[in-house]
Amino acid sequence: MPSLRSKRGDFQGILKRVLVVYLKKRISEKVELKTQTIGGSSLVRELLSIYGGSLVMASGLLTGTPAPTGGRYSMGIKTDQGYHVSSIGGFIGAYIKGYGIDGIVITERSDEKLTLHFSPDGMSFSSASDLLGKSIFQVADLLEKKGQRSILVGPAGENGSNISSLISERFRSFGKGAGKVLFDMGVKAIVFSPARFNAENERFLREAMRIRKKLKAKNESVKRYGHPCYGCPISCIAMEGRLKKGVSRILRYHENAEKIVDMANDFGVDLFGAHLASKSCGCSIEEVIEMAKEGKSFNVMYPEHQPDDWKDYLDSLGICADASRFLQEEDIENLHRFFIERT
Repeated sequence: MPSLRSKRGDFQGILKRVLVVYLKKRISEKVELKTQTIGGSSLVRELLSIYGGSLVMASGLLTGTPAPTGGRYSMGIKTDQGYHVSSIGGFIGAYIKGYGIDGIVITERSDEKLTLHFSPDGMSFSSASDLLGKSIFQVADLLEKKGQRSILVGPAGENGSNISSLISERFRSFGKGAGKVLFDMGVKAIVFSPARFNAENERFLREAMRIRKKLKAKNESVKRYGHPCYGCPISCIAMEGRLKKGVSRILRYHENAEKIVDMANDFGVDLFGAHLASKSCGCSIEEVIEMAKEGKSFNVMYPEHQPDDWKDYLDSLGICADASRFLQEEDIENLHRFFIERT
């Protein structure tokens, strides 16, 4: 097990910069806190313990750098089934790092439905009244301009389904009822404008490029799906891995698999929750997704989170767990060690 994960003393008193957004007052402020966490999912859990009923996002330590597959960030929220924390790919985590902050906390409730806008210049609020009732793809087409990316609530979340999902960048899902929770707080859409983080440590940059070349050479024959995350040279072995485990396995032999995934993403429905609901009610997954779109809730019980020290470590760094299996642990630990040398 990498020594950097076991030396907890190395991470005591790390200063993190967090932007806290207060929906009721429509203000935001940057706060600094000392933490014992590296970043990512570990930082999300700490912020949830401080701010309670909030949506929290945090980039990993290496997110937004040239570290291979280092495009991930983590989100967390409290749903009817407890706290839900997950790591997500894409570009938003790199943008957050580019804003000069480590995380975002969205808290309180707004009486009006809002769109939140984040950029290198700060954040702002606007009314989401013209977006209400629209699907994920419709809203994304309206809001995402010039490299912007979004996290959106679909019809299922608006209508209060407990298997609603937040959809990040059109097809990355953060489920377990998170869409309903954020909409109840008063948010329909969150938009992120591009920003770049500049890593200045030369030793880290050389090591990152060396490992990127090695990873790319190892995976030249891997099928590419056209949805690369920030900093990923292989776009995307993770999609191939999901054919063998997790949510996609339930659709592996389904003739309408692509249509079902698009339906779930467009309506903001948690596909795994739809699978569980279909088993309990005897309906097809398509029927469950249609019912969730209209706001129906289901008697579903998600599996409990199983602690995984290695995955938690990767999430805290912002490294993709699926892609990391093509790297040596020493490579990842070196990236971590060389990066923190700058401080």
